[in-house]
Amino acid sequence: MSSFRSSATPISAFFVAVVVYASLHPFEGWRNQDIAPWAFLFAPISRYWSIWDVLLNLLGYIPLGLTLTLALVRTYKGRTKWLWGWMMGSALSFAMECTQTYLPSRVPSVVDFALNSLGALIGAWLAYSFERMGWVDAWSQFKKSWFIKHSSMALVMLLIWPLALLFPLKIPFATGQVFWRIQDFLLEWSADSAFSWITQLPPFGFSGQDNDWTVLTVTTGLLMPCLLINTIVSRPLRRYVLMLLMMSVGVGIGAFSAWLSFGTNHVASWINQDVLTGMGLALVLSLGSGGFSMGLSKILLITCILVHVLFVNPGHQDVYLSQTLLTWEQSKFVRFNGLAQWLGWIWPYAVMIHTLTRMNEQRGFKIRV
Repeated sequence: MSSFRSSATPISAFFVAVVVYASLHPFEGWRNQDIAPWAFLFAPISRYWSIWDVLLNLLGYIPLGLTLTLALVRTYKGRTKWLWGWMMGSALSFAMECTQTYLPSRVPSVVDFALNSLGALIGAWLAYSFERMGWVDAWSQFKKSWFIKHSSMALVMLLIWPLALLFPLKIPFATGQVFWRIQDFLLEWSADSAFSWITQLPPFGFSGQDNDWTVLTVTTGLLMPCLLINTIVSRPLRRYVLMLLMMSVGVGIGAFSAWLSFGTNHVASWINQDVLTGMGLALVLSLGSGGFSMGLSKILLITCILVHVLFVNPGHQDVYLSQTLLTWEQSKFVRFNGLAQWLGWIWPYAVMIHTLTRMNEQRGFKIRV
């Protein structure tokens, strides 16, 4: 059975994908401007920059250099692995700056390249320091003790889940809300074609009372990562610890998202009676599932995901929320280029595919309580 030796490998792949997405978004308008891709190295330095640009270019590459180097630590025994981690991060930055030459909406810059390389160097140095201090081996022992052998991808998805909650939505902890966008695309595509009958299709998913919808969405939204924990941790007590940690992180991200979107005075404005009810149900159900087998937990996780996406997809985005989000989307947070929203769209489906794949790979799959 194939598996990653270290969680750093899929995490570093995730950060590479994030960097490519953030660097080349919106992936349109490609053209040859008769400029050498590396011409930015010798171009005058722009006078128009902000502290946010500096921090974004510097801090964005620190986790990339860190995870690339940690992945090399687990697969390469040479003493220069930290140097290779930095060089790989710098090479990716150089490739992105060169590619931006063909995107009129992006401006390649030697300052960006220098800041990216410095961030990758800091990340590589941190990884080297962690190894020297024994933290890498300590994490390996902790992972071996707490999690099953093939848990790297599930751990990556648990780490991504808070990022998937960052983009504000009408209902907290809602992920996978993509079908109404697909329907809009199909309606536009089929309007003047032989497939115009698509416009008569009912909305995808189940609709009901707003209160029930909110409670169920919050409950299943918080329950999904907890059931995912059950599939990679065998001991109930350790499951409970991680469940409470994930729920706390989820609530913290909800408050952080509200602060980013609407200001300090609205940090807790998203919490109402329905949300509290859903959070309470999720807590009870999660703790109740702590004693279930991994096989049963996988079945329940798939069921929970299906219920969640069926109830989170029946309607469009709230009109008033959409208007409010214009400030979020058109301010400095536009530099996320919709990444947080994309993560929120695909997270439950990625978890479902991963879980089904693991179930298919395991022989003699049985359900035990």
